[in-house]
Amino acid sequence: MNQTDTSLPLTPDGNLTLVDDIGPSTGAGQQFITIVTKSGNYFYLIIDRNDKGEENVHLLNLVDEADLFALMDEDQVKAFQTAQDAANAYSAEILAKNKCPSVLKTLHKLIDAVRDIPAKVVSRDKQREQSR
Repeated sequence: MNQTDTSLPLTPDGNLTLVDDIGPSTGAGQQFITIVTKSGNYFYLIIDRNDKGEENVHLLNLVDEADLFALMDEDQVKAFQTAQDAANAYSAEILAKNKCPSVLKTLHKLIDAVRDIPAKVVSRDKQREQSR
């Protein structure tokens, strides 16, 4: 193949699709790249470049409840699951009785607040450990 021929890609199609590419690709600074796999999983590359041309590359993935549960002790996990079960039961009861938009909006806020409990518990526990 002629090296000046640009009609063919250098590499075959891969398994990732570029979603975002923010920041400079050269010079000092951080470049933030978001990629998604064919199965829909998101990954994040952070390329941190300094003035000397050195790079640190970090590969991150999404954090979900399972990741947060791994940071919690058994009592915290049980408390969260109990609160979430209660919120789900309450929401099902409200939905069965009332289809009012304002009630539904309030209900969704409550469910979102319950879902935030693991992160708040982990954050609180880390603050306690750091203050010791």
